[in-house]
Amino acid sequence: MELLKKIVNDLFNADLSDNTRRRSYVDARKVYSKILSEEGYCYGYIGDTIGKDRTTILHYIKSFDNIILHDSSFRKKYELAKNKFVFSNKNSSDQDIYGTAIKLKEELDLALLKNKNMLNEFIDYLENYEKEKGCMPDINYCKENILPLFTG
Repeated sequence: MELLKKIVNDLFNADLSDNTRRRSYVDARKVYSKILSEEGYCYGYIGDTIGKDRTTILHYIKSFDNIILHDSSFRKKYELAKNKFVFSNKNSSDQDIYGTAIKLKEELDLALLKNKNMLNEFIDYLENYEKEKGCMPDINYCKENILPLFTG
């Protein structure tokens, strides 16, 4: 627990034991609670480690999913805290596997971003073609001129 507290405190520049309602502190407690709940700890125990009751921890966990969807900074801090915590608790062969998994996830995220950008470029191309020519390109034109862009 102390290792995770240190990791989260450092990332959020907060103190989990401080009983303030400032957002960075509350967010830090939410990340801490979420990671420990994912590790199998019960809400009562998690709350005891930071001076909160189990219902507060339950609230943190419930609100976590909404925040992570809409706040990329929060999501990055959570992922970093979780990775540091999980990585520090693994033996060396597990660390190699976990490190590889993290790298693969980063590569997949990059590939998905490139794919999304390529799709946006394709849509822009079609829109410009339609504006210039007054119609959409036919299938043969697409096969000859557009498909090679996606197949390399």
